[in-house]
Amino acid sequence: MSFYTTNETFQSAMSLVLGHVSDQNQINALPLLKLLFCVYLPDAAKLITNYQLKCSDESILESSNLSSQKKVIVQPDKSALHHTFYNIPQEAIRYTGIEVHCCQKSQEFPHGLAFRQPTSTNAMLSVKEGISELLRLALHTKPVLPVIVAGKSITGGKAIRIYRLELSAIQHLSKMVNSGIQQVITDKLQRVFQKKVA
Repeated sequence: MSFYTTNETFQSAMSLVLGHVSDQNQINALPLLKLLFCVYLPDAAKLITNYQLKCSDESILESSNLSSQKKVIVQPDKSALHHTFYNIPQEAIRYTGIEVHCCQKSQEFPHGLAFRQPTSTNAMLSVKEGISELLRLALHTKPVLPVIVAGKSITGGKAIRIYRLELSAIQHLSKMVNSGIQQVITDKLQRVFQKKVA
């Protein structure tokens, strides 16, 4: 059996549905979302930090609005299973109120993503501004560890809900695991920012 076949079999067995999309702008944004965020799977109580995001070929027809939706599939990286963290309860995942909107690429939003802060003005931020704000909060106030949640973040609309991991809710894990989770999420944002992907 070839490595390719083995890997394909593994990916098929490990594939999980993150959500459903109907907007082409959301589909276009998937590669950047993978770079920005880790994925939390409530049913499995685990956090995946190294993965691929793919759209299924088949479409789901929504009778209520007659729109066609595609499944967004999470495929963990077989070579980086040590970047998967287990036994993370759902109560450790809190909604931030922040949304990422998928839009047409423009001079203001060159990657087709805009962050919306939970403020009275509902200001829209570019990816660079959004990451800067997340890093500022993470480094100078308290850890803000953003994640997207299977079944909750992507729900067929144009906005993707951003959640966060609350470290105080996973004190049952070792300090080493706690530190590792915090480091890998923060590093993910910093790598994107430093490589000027944003």
